[in-house]
Parts: sequence; C-alpha cells; structure tokens
Amino acid sequence: MKRRRLGCFTTGGVIALFFALVVVGASFAFTGNKMFNPGALNAQSTGIEVGGVQSHADLSDDCAACHTAPWASEKMTNRCLDCHQDVIEQLKDISSLHGAVMSGFAEIDCKDCHTEHHGPEGKLTVILSRDFPHELVGFSLTAHRQIDWEREVVCQDCHHDSFRNFEQVVCQNCHEQVDAEFMSTHNDFFGFDCMACHDGIETLGKDFDHNKMVFPLEGKHADVACDQCHAGAVKLADLKQAPTACENCHLKDDVHTGAMGTQCGTCHSPVDWHQTTFDHTTTGFRLVGGHKGLNCDNCHIDKTYQGADPACIACHAADEPHNGQFGIDCAACHVVTTWQEIHFTHDASFAQDCQSCHAVDKPANHYSGQCSACHSTNAWKPASFDHAVAGATDCQSCHNADKPANHYNGQCSACHSTNAWKPASFNHQVAGATDCQSCHSGDKPANHFNGQCSACHSTNAWKPASFNHQVAGATDCISCHSGNKPANHFDGQCSQCHSTNAWKPASFKHDFPLNHGGANSQCTLCHTNNNYNAYTCYGCHEHTVANMKEKHKEVNNFSDNCIKCHPTGRNAGD
Repeated sequence: MKRRRLGCFTTGGVIALFFALVVVGASFAFTGNKMFNPGALNAQSTGIEVGGVQSHADLSDDCAACHTAPWASEKMTNRCLDCHQDVIEQLKDISSLHGAVMSGFAEIDCKDCHTEHHGPEGKLTVILSRDFPHELVGFSLTAHRQIDWEREVVCQDCHHDSFRNFEQVVCQNCHEQVDAEFMSTHNDFFGFDCMACHDGIETLGKDFDHNKMVFPLEGKHADVACDQCHAGAVKLADLKQAPTACENCHLKDDVHTGAMGTQCGTCHSPVDWHQTTFDHTTTGFRLVGGHKGLNCDNCHIDKTYQGADPACIACHAADEPHNGQFGIDCAACHVVTTWQEIHFTHDASFAQDCQSCHAVDKPANHYSGQCSACHSTNAWKPASFDHAVAGATDCQSCHNADKPANHYNGQCSACHSTNAWKPASFNHQVAGATDCQSCHSGDKPANHFNGQCSACHSTNAWKPASFNHQVAGATDCISCHSGNKPANHFDGQCSQCHSTNAWKPASFKHDFPLNHGGANSQCTLCHTNNNYNAYTCYGCHEHTVANMKEKHKEVNNFSDNCIKCHPTGRNAGD
C-alpha cells in the first residue's frame, strides 16, 4: 500500500519554507530587532511608582506587560487599566476627561489616543477629534469653533502643554488680539479668572443684557463704569451680590442727613439726581387747597420731615382767634381751600363724633369709621376717603368682595394705590411672592416645564424668556423632551447627541449600517431593554451561541461580538 506524505513536506512546501526563512533572516539582518520592537518606549515619569515601574521605558524588556497574545480574550486596554487605576474611576464620572471621552466615543481604546514606541521623549497623547463633548468638562466650545475666517480651533490652540492642563492666560492672549483695549479695561475691573464667569456659551458675553437680566441702566446709571458698582468682583457670585437699592450707593450723598429716611428712590430718579418728585399723599397728608404750592420749609421749618405733626393746630396755633373755645380740631370748621372759609355750623359739642348723628345715614356695607374720613361738613358729596386718616391698613377687610376670580390673595396695596384701582403694578418683592407656581400654574401651555417660572421668565414680562438648564437643575432631558423625538428616534438621553444651545447641529456616530436587514433605524431591534451599551444579533438571526461556536470553530478566539468580524453586516465572503 502506498504511504501518503505530509502535505507540508512536499517539494513545493520545502521551497516555500526556504524562501520564508531567507526573507525573515534578511529583514532581521537589516533592521535588527525592529521587526519585533518598533521603537523605544517613553521614559517620562510623574514620579509616582506603580508596581515598581515609574515610566513605560521600565517595561522595555517585558512586552507582555502591555501586549496580549493574539489568542487571548484580554485586550491591551485591560493591561493599561491594570496600572492606571485612577482612569477607571474617571470612566465612571462623565464630567471627567476620560469619562467625557467615553461618553462621546464609546468604542474607543486607550491606544487610539495614547501612542508608544516613539522614543523616550515622544508624545504619549495624540490630538483628539473636534467632536469631543467638551461641555461635559465644564466649558462648551460653542463659541470657540473658529480662530478666524480661515482656520478652525484645534486642541493645541488652548492646551499648549497637556490636555489635562489649561492655563487661563491662553484666554487673555487670544482675546487681546481681538480687542486689546476692551481686555485691558475688563481685566482691570474683574481680574484674569475668565472661567469664574464664562463657560464658553456667552453666559456673560455679547448676549448679556444688563437692562433685562439684572438692573436697568438708565439715565445717569448708563454712564457708570462697571467697577463703580461691582468693585472687587472677580467671579460670577460677586457680580450677583452687587446691591440694587439706591441707598447702598448714594447714602454718602444724602444732604438730608437721614431726615428723609433711606429710600432715595421715593424722590430721586436715575435720570438726574437733582430732579426730584415727591408724592406728599404717601405720607397720609394731601397737599390741596391752601396747602398746595407751599415750600417744604413752610411746614418743616426745622427740616424735620419724618414724624411731623399733621394736626392743623401744629401750624396754625398762632392764627387761632378762639383761644381754645372750640377745641384744637381746626378742620371741624375750616377747610384747606382758605382759612377764612368756614363750612361747619354744628354745635361744637357734636363736632368730634360724626357717628352720633350720622350713623343712620350710612348705606349698607359702608365704611364703619368716622364720616370725616371721607366726607366734609359742607356736603356728603363729593367724598374722598383718606386711608391714612382713617388708619385703614387692612385692604382685605373692605375690598375682599371687589376682587375678580382667581385674583391675588394678598393685600390690595401690593399692586394698587389708594388713588384708584388702575393702573396697578404688582411688585413681587414687596408682596413676598417667591412661589411662581402658586399664582401662574394656570398660565402654562401644555407640556410646559414644571419648575418655577423664574427659571426662564422675569417679573417684568413673560417674554423674552431664557431657559438655563444648569440653574434649573435640568439634567434629565427625557423628562421634558420625550415628545420632541421623531419616529424611531434614539431612546437615550438627548445630551448624547444634542446640546442645550440648540437641537441642531447634532452629533451621533453609528458605524454599523442603520438599515441593516431592513431595520429602518429601529434601535431596539439590536439594543434590547434600552441598553445602548450592548447589542445582539440573535433577535433577527435565528442562531444560538452554541450553534455559532460550532459554525466558527475554525476561528480563533471566537466570541459573540459579531461586528468584530462583520463590521458592515455582511458575511466574510460577500
């Protein structure tokens, strides 16, 4: 019987082996060990020793410390993390550098960014893609895409030495080239800590409107330099703490030495400090008739403005010809139109108690106080109710029935004046109204943000409104925007593709064909249970792990990671 020879020991096989040995030998002769070692390892050290190793160069004789065998299930990334334990913790935190990288590039490996064998001084980190989700590490690149009209920003423009480090002098040097004069003044006012106020999306940049967002800069205030109100402010919290009350800045200018109180805005306006208006009615004493047109010092001779006695006799005692015969209530007979005009002819014994005679003249639900609070002794009408004289401070006790449905339940004086119901101006601060929802919940359109109105709106007007996700603590996009997604949309958090600045442009990278097998972009066919960090092909392909292992038994290191061998969804032979 004829014996069969082993296939590799045929004449052709021996010749092929010979030529292979010649090629390997020649390559080793000309390149030395470079065919097995592509270059020296990096010798830079942080000074921290891990397992007796201070730099990669210490591992030059131990390739297996980083490189895994071709047939092993373990990857080089696993070897990296065995030493760099701090990176494992960062990967759990999306706001850290490595956590942000993984959130934007889920399939990336350590070696994709960190290279080796470029010599002892070679760079260990390569340039990252401009699609890096920079806002996750505290600074958005929304307003920093272009250096000028000709070139886009690259990482090295801001991170000169290391991606881990950022010196804010970079901001200074770059922005000085745009407007050196502005930057000089800006730095004098607020210092050099740019990121204390700016987050890259113009939070306090060109879109900031002091008049709408904080405090109206009108009149003389419009010409005031920033540091006169924000002296020493070097961060956002300092800017917000600047006082807005007149007396905080102008008390030193008070020529009244405190005699008029500290509410400067009662008389003065930002238009001109010397242009004053004062409504004497607010004191409870109206200047009408003979009192109208008098100079302040006619009554306030000693410049005592607060606590001045409003009684007629306090000023007119010298004019009183009756020697106290009719008491000291001059108004019982005299009117302010002219001192000589007398309208009261009642017996003086009844002059003090109107109610004793006129109680029966009052209509139903009438004011229960003295008639003199509204009426004169000349005639019932016209009548003028003086709230201050009547001591009427509880608006609700009289006007509760005048309120329309769903009206504010606080005191009427929070919005209305005693002169007339309209115009009315609601002062949220005076009313202590801090819970927007308690009044405005019925004003919200369908599917509106459920938080406080103040997160977007101001007390001046509903519009314009500006929603600040960070201030509102809005981190769960789906809770608000689930209704905005088109059909067959990605079910994960919106922030994985979109920014809070605008829906578009959006960034979503999916290497595997989304229409594979007629999937029509239905994510859940491959990513079951809303787990987008894993996938399965067995939902459509009628296979089992056992069957596939048997079918691929000639494949070394087989796993159910189908895309590893079928990255486009096609068979290896297609």
